[in-house]
Amino acid sequence: MPGYLKILLASLLGVLFIFSTTQAQRIVNVPQGVGTLNEAIDSDTTETGERVDLNTIYVLEDGGFYITVRSIENTFPLYIKAADGYTTRPVVQPGVPPEGGESSRPFTPEGDLHLEGLYVTNLDNAQGLLDRIIRVKADTVTIIVDDCHLDKAGQSAIRLDTEGVTVFIVNSIVSNIGITESMSNGRVIDDRSNDIERVFIQNCTIYNITSRIQRDGGGWIKDFTFNHNTVRDVGQRGLVIGEAVNVTITNNILGNLCFTGRSLTDTTRAFIQIDPIENETLIGEGYVQNITIANNNMYYDTEILDAINAFDYREPCPFADSLSTFWIESKGTGASNITEILSFTNTVEPPADLATAVIDTTDPPLPNWEDGDGGILNQLPFDFTYDGGSQSASAASDGGRLGDLNWYGVVLSNEDKQSVPVEYNLFSNYPNPFNPSTNIKYALPESGIVTLKVYNLLGQEVKTLVNKEQSAGTHSIIWDGTTNFGIKVTSGVYIYSISSKNFVATKKMMLIK
Repeated sequence: MPGYLKILLASLLGVLFIFSTTQAQRIVNVPQGVGTLNEAIDSDTTETGERVDLNTIYVLEDGGFYITVRSIENTFPLYIKAADGYTTRPVVQPGVPPEGGESSRPFTPEGDLHLEGLYVTNLDNAQGLLDRIIRVKADTVTIIVDDCHLDKAGQSAIRLDTEGVTVFIVNSIVSNIGITESMSNGRVIDDRSNDIERVFIQNCTIYNITSRIQRDGGGWIKDFTFNHNTVRDVGQRGLVIGEAVNVTITNNILGNLCFTGRSLTDTTRAFIQIDPIENETLIGEGYVQNITIANNNMYYDTEILDAINAFDYREPCPFADSLSTFWIESKGTGASNITEILSFTNTVEPPADLATAVIDTTDPPLPNWEDGDGGILNQLPFDFTYDGGSQSASAASDGGRLGDLNWYGVVLSNEDKQSVPVEYNLFSNYPNPFNPSTNIKYALPESGIVTLKVYNLLGQEVKTLVNKEQSAGTHSIIWDGTTNFGIKVTSGVYIYSISSKNFVATKKMMLIK
């Protein structure tokens, strides 16, 4: 084919590709009720397993109640949000199925999950407390929790059972995770020893967590960001990040983390715990650890200090472990981190009685959380605003307030959800094998021309999925099993290949009909 025809064909295909990927989003308005959300999502899957439209948003009614009759298990990108301009977050609550049996957690994603403007609880409609609100079951999934309230779970808000997951929790509230009779189980994020791509928590309020905010089980995290959050009352530990490459902990209020203290022989437990990089793969790929801990207010309420110091075998936890302290000193950020006891406009008393009961194991039973809402779902009982004349009101890196700024009507930009990865990556497609479509995700640490193509085993081009300039970030594209000319391909093994600047990678996938 002459060169000019090749250029013309490529241009036409590029126009067709842009047109096909910029179509309007399909909106499905879901009526409140028992099983209506399950039905709306399930009904969008055909008998052959094909989704009606992957570019769909499920919109829930302002203040509506949505009782799930089974866990929502998406193998495709799923976006659920409150109606625009909502006044009360719609409730998503697990329910006992009408035919009987046990309730199930709200979400078990095997594909990307985006929740926006929702109140999601793991307290079912029969008042049974389930363990995990979101339990991730597939590699390289991205979870976005934006402007939501995750409330009440026995074990964790988000549990990660797989590798390479990215979690964004922004402009949200996470509360009442764990039960006081089993303090070690309350976690905001539990990574279960898996290697995690990114954790990003920003402009959130977190309170009443029995064990810790981040639970490290032995895997690594490439990027951990904890910025502008207000945290109150975390029982055993705080941010247990583990082995991590890039860590940023800035502009937070961290009150009463590790409120049960630590034993006199424990040299690790602290508000912030980070491990050095020891993983041979990370070291071999040239990763270098970089930690920033700055502009935070870390403190114990007096009542908590008194409760811990009443026992001669316990002591308050330090604010930073040895490695965190090293980085604070080496970067000279120590003076930016303050200790100021804050009085919020409306919160419960510090959990001194609970701390005493946990430390003194001879004095059961343990009191429950005083969560202030009387068991009524979707009611935020507290007000975490604080005195504008306090030191914390001007201690942020920009000279403004520390903590969650939503209490002052400031919503931080959601552009950070598309924050820059630390390296190029081509992820395994999902699902694989697949029929009729699959999702291909890739990460770009810098902008540039990206080419993503599908080939058959003879090396012949089947489909150009991407051929254009793209910004840094994590991107994904759906291949629907068609050629450049819209013809359905046959079953078999196919190769997908990406190139951008000096990065080239290929992977295999299988179509089964």
